[in-house]
Amino acid sequence: MGDPVGTLRAARRALTADGAVLIGDDRVEDELTTPGPLLERFQFGCSVLHCLPATMAESPVEANGTMLRTPTLLRWAREAGFTEARVLPIENAFWRFFLLRP
Repeated sequence: MGDPVGTLRAARRALTADGAVLIGDDRVEDELTTPGPLLERFQFGCSVLHCLPATMAESPVEANGTMLRTPTLLRWAREAGFTEARVLPIENAFWRFFLLRP
């Protein structure tokens, strides 16, 4: 997705006052560490071989790839005008869930 803030902004405009956006994305560390957990290394490989190049082919370009870290998503949500953006307390080894409210 080359324009995540624009996409989130459009989603926010489509919501009613009590609506919400639920996002499920790969669970990765909040900051890059090396060599990193095994699952994150796998996701990084997927990112550089497919997700990042596919995103870079779009216009406009926010070159993020697969490695969507929590601070990045929360920043995008703020920039898109959401007043509430948080990680949901759902424990899962592969997924992290976010709730965004207008």
